[in-house]
Amino acid sequence: MRVDAVTKSIMSYHLPVLSKEVLFFISTERSGLIVDGTMGDGGHSEAILKNTNPKCRILGIDRDASALARAKKRLAVFGDRVTYAHGNFSDIKRILQEEGIMKVDGFLLDLGVSSPQIDVPGRGFSF
Repeated sequence: MRVDAVTKSIMSYHLPVLSKEVLFFISTERSGLIVDGTMGDGGHSEAILKNTNPKCRILGIDRDASALARAKKRLAVFGDRVTYAHGNFSDIKRILQEEGIMKVDGFLLDLGVSSPQIDVPGRGFSF
């Protein structure tokens, strides 16, 4: 099978460019809940989970169901440390209530465009 750039982007996960900066602001001793309000493929969440206390948990939110599905595959090794919610970060209050969450220790919002929205024909994005 010939692998072109589009196929390669579908087969691999997006690599976030700001992981070091995110980890700089997330304490490695943290054991609470981090909300990744723009989870995408889960790259930042993966970096956080790999580099923090094993008790640290993530609530990942994304409005793109296919991105959330990719994140679930990527983060499956972390088991119940990750909870997923399909929705927009602007609905955070409702999502936290639905999940029964009363306290959050940190928020992450990566407000840039996700590579698959540009690289994969037929995907696109809207505001």
